[in-house]
This record gives sequence, C-alpha cells and structure tokens, in this order.
Amino acid sequence: MYKNNCCCILITTFFFCLFGVSVGQNTLSKPDHQKPGKSTTPAYNKKINIESFDVIWRTIKDSHWDPEKVGQSWDEHREKLYPKIQEAKSIDEAREIMGELISGLKQSHFGVIPADAYSIIEGEDVKGGDSNIGLTIRLIDNQLIVTAVRDDSSAAQSGVKPGWTIKSIRDRDAGLIIEKLKEVDAGPQRLETTVGLAMRNWCSGSDGSEITIQFEDSEGSQKQMELSCGPVPGKFAQFGNLPPIRVADETRTLENNIGYYRFSAFLDPIRIMPAYRKAIRDSNHTGGIVIDLRGNIGGIAAMTMGMAGEFVTEKQKLGTLMMKGTNLDFIANPRANPYSAPVAVLVDECSISSAEIFAGGLKDLGLAKVFGFRTAGLALPSTVIKLPNGDGFQYAFADYHSANGKTLEINGVIPDETVELTRQKLTEQNDPALRAAIDWIRSKNNL
Repeated sequence: MYKNNCCCILITTFFFCLFGVSVGQNTLSKPDHQKPGKSTTPAYNKKINIESFDVIWRTIKDSHWDPEKVGQSWDEHREKLYPKIQEAKSIDEAREIMGELISGLKQSHFGVIPADAYSIIEGEDVKGGDSNIGLTIRLIDNQLIVTAVRDDSSAAQSGVKPGWTIKSIRDRDAGLIIEKLKEVDAGPQRLETTVGLAMRNWCSGSDGSEITIQFEDSEGSQKQMELSCGPVPGKFAQFGNLPPIRVADETRTLENNIGYYRFSAFLDPIRIMPAYRKAIRDSNHTGGIVIDLRGNIGGIAAMTMGMAGEFVTEKQKLGTLMMKGTNLDFIANPRANPYSAPVAVLVDECSISSAEIFAGGLKDLGLAKVFGFRTAGLALPSTVIKLPNGDGFQYAFADYHSANGKTLEINGVIPDETVELTRQKLTEQNDPALRAAIDWIRSKNNL
C-alpha cells in the first residue's frame, strides 16, 4: 500500500491520533525528477495513474467508518469515473479525476497532495537533523513572522525578536515559499497550519549547521544572520511503529500564583502525566493554571482522558471516536480533590489531533477558557500513503465528535477569546495570547 513512515501523519493504534504534514526527515521520498539538479519532466504514465486511482478507491472502501458512504453508490461512482482516468493524457488531468473521485464522499480530510509539493515542505536542501535555531514561525498577513524565540537558542543570542518578518530563508524568497505551500493548502489542511509545520523543518538541521535568514526587524531594518542549529529541549519517546519523537515540556510559575505548563506532544505518558499533575497541584499554582498546547502535534488520545480528569467532579464525556465497526467514548473520571482554580488553555493553528480533543473537550464541558487562534481542524485519525504515481493520498479512517456533538474536523477548536497575532502585538507584548489568559485568570480572582 506504499505506506509513508513520516512521524507527523501515521496512526498506529486505536488510541493514537497524530496529524499534519510531515516535517521530519522521514518524509515521502521525492521522485528523481523532483530532486535538486533535475529539470526534466517525465512522460505521463497512464498505467501507474490508473493504479493510483484504484488505490484511492479501494483504500476508502476498506477503511471508511460509514458503510452508507462506501456501499453501492461508492462502487457506482468508481464505474462512472473509470473511463475518464483511462482517457487522461496528463498528470494534471489524472489528479483532477482522482479529486472528483474523492469529492464523491462529500467529506473533509481526504485529498491528493502532488509529489512536487513535498520538496518545499521538506526544504529542498535540508539534510534533516535533531537540532534547530529556536524559532517559531507562523503565517500572518501572508508573511512569515517570528512568533516565539527559544531562550537558549542561537536566534535569541543573536537578538531575534517576536514580530520580525522573514524575507528569505536558506536563500529561498519567503513569498515564493508561501505560494508553493498554497498547493498543499488545496488538500485537507489549512495553509496557516501547513506553513507552521513546514517552517519547523526549514529551521532544523544537524547540530552546528548554519541557516541563513534575511529578517526585517520591528523598525523596518534588514538584517541577514547565520544562525547555528543547537540542541532541542526534551526527550525522545517512541510509540508503536512510529520513529522516535522528541517530547519537550516546561513548568513555570507566573504572576499571582498562576501556574504554566507546556508540552509538545501527547506522548511519553510515564514522564508527561506526572509532570502535568505536579504542575497543576503545585502549591505555588493556587491562582490558576495555563496549559499551553500551541504547536502540540497530538499523540496518544487516551492521555486526554486522564488529563481532563484533574478538573472534573463527576464522570464526563469529552467526545466519541467512531471507527469502522466500533465506537470509543473518551471519558474523564474525577480525581480526588480536583483542581478548582481557573484553567486557561492556549491553542494555535498547529495544535493538532489530541491537542484539539483535549482543548475542545475542556471548552465544551465548561472546565477551561480557551485562548489563541483556531486549531488545525485535524482531529480525525488519519494517515498518508504514497500512491504509485508518487503523489501522497491523505485519508481519515474514523470520525470524532466533541462533547457537544460537533465535529472538530476542518472547523477546529474556536477559542473563547481569539487572539489575532500582528507584528505590532508581538513586538509590544511578546506573547499576546499568554497575556490574555493571565489577565482573565486575574479577573476571575478579582485581582
């Protein structure tokens, strides 16, 4: 089935929901004609595109959770389109017909991603590696903007600040990168999520390697910097057949006895769950707690139940996962002496899968107030396979509804208080979403 082994897309068990365009070094391999130095376009291969059409049809037939959608009407839909794929004379025509096949589902989160789009997601000459320069980059007003700088990074040491604009990275014009990534946006994923995930890879490399970036600072001055990739916080965790994924977390005490806990993935439960509980139950965190899920790529969905249990006084349902032949209710069971101070959750466009399940569940149950930007809307268990023609095919194999019965897919979690980021806000406040959460908690405590 041409399975892809990339770390941010595979789903390996019933409880695992990890999504997004791959940003690691194990991405789909590029065909030779897409690799640097190759400029020739291969002749259209009718046979492998017919095979790709059939792989899409059969995959959906075998994996879809709704038998009505993949019954006789699905068979008839294939028969109707099959003559068209046989007559296609170019890859563009073939992709259009495959898209027409998929659109027969009338559902989100299914799509073909052209093979050449992967080169820009990976970074054409990125060699991969477990180090980075310490920048978080997001798409704001159609520009690549720095939204956070890790304190111990080369970017911080060089004076890079939130709100700076990236004009070019690795000698690639930022505007051209955005335009190329819009090709991926035609698939099941929003452009701002695709950009955020792709920029992780563009800012990563082997330890000590340098990345050239042209910035525009808050005063409008141009600055070119050579930033060195350094060690990344966190520890490696492995789950199922997934490659090792580094999981970082951080606990802080903010003003007015407000606690702060951030973690990068719902993985490594033996380490993360105790650290999470310790942060919540810390005697210094009696004023409230901020749980930061921005950039959290998801992971083991079962962890959401234990985490939510810290805030409930009676058994509560976060939502339901519906797979072919079975359903799973996500139940939060109360802990002794549940936390009763205000709870704020931070999310953004790169909060994915289990992060969305957790944030959406707490919001629906009235257990927390959510701040930030709409989440990725990739809450369904999904995977990507590589088609015979080299394209990627992303498909969901389950449906998820939150506690209020609404689907999070495509819609994402809408924050209670949306914090739109701008260059000015980032320059003036450094972290506007965190500031909004702190102000709300203080108001709840009459401070």
